[in-house]
Amino acid sequence: MTKGRFVSLGERIAMLAAVIVLASSLVACKTLPAEEAAASLYADATRAYEASNYARAADLYSRAIEVHPRVAEAYLMRANCHLRRIGTAKADAGVDLAERAVEDYSRAIDLSPALSEAIYNRAMALCYPGRYLDAGKDLNACIEAPDIRMRRQAHKMLGILYEDKFEDRLADAKRHYEEHIKLGGNDSVAMDRLQRLKGVLAMFADRLHPGTSSPAGEDRLRETKLAYAEGRLEQAAAAAQELIRMARSGTNDGPSAELSDLKIRIDVGLDRERKAVTLFSLAQARLQEGQPDAAVEFLIEIRTTLPETKTARGPAQELLLRLAGPGGER
Repeated sequence: MTKGRFVSLGERIAMLAAVIVLASSLVACKTLPAEEAAASLYADATRAYEASNYARAADLYSRAIEVHPRVAEAYLMRANCHLRRIGTAKADAGVDLAERAVEDYSRAIDLSPALSEAIYNRAMALCYPGRYLDAGKDLNACIEAPDIRMRRQAHKMLGILYEDKFEDRLADAKRHYEEHIKLGGNDSVAMDRLQRLKGVLAMFADRLHPGTSSPAGEDRLRETKLAYAEGRLEQAAAAAQELIRMARSGTNDGPSAELSDLKIRIDVGLDRERKAVTLFSLAQARLQEGQPDAAVEFLIEIRTTLPETKTARGPAQELLLRLAGPGGER
């Protein structure tokens, strides 16, 4: 079993086969043919997973689990299949896949509590239906994992979670980005977010005069809210910046809390849209290089981690469906 370290797919095949042999030796009623059949199913499932055929891999893991239902790695890998398939699924089907993934990850954790990969991936699955508090609990557990790479990644994702989903946890988000870097992390997303968040927190500390805004300020605030609601983030950012300038110059007498909150939401939206565009460009490049599976990986990341962006709802979804073919999923 893995205990807090990342394992290659090749290692998984050998590991699962070894576990099956051990399990069979402990249960007298299990026959050698059944043992060999289960090991073969696990190997075929892992190869299907490596080939990005997640639906077939999930089916093969399910068949193997019927033979040996107490192998944590099998539940982990079947859950990974569900998680991978979310990117090409419709909304309702995506929620169902996420719930099935959570169930399988939980079963893997019950069988092997130190399997930090299952804990981390369960956090990712919990985010899809909006269970952010539960996701945060899992990620906080992962920052205690033995593997430093797992701890780095957990700190990064906690920073993103707190920044994007919890308005009162911005200081915590900053702390987790800093911990990611202290542990040797050099993820550009985490570093860019940290620099921007420092600026946002500095803006909080700066004195924006409280009180009733001027008529001009109220009009500009309404314009900012409307632009943000309609997804015109660049216009919303410009309007919010003008409001901040007015507040600092004394032209406008507030309102600081509402403006600060709106500015954060706009900045986060812009940051996420830019990331989606970057990932989509990488997907197109991989497709031109004749690497459709690599392109799909980027597209799935857009759909699962940046679902509200225009890129996710438009070109990324269209390209995913085209690559998926007539069946609608890989």
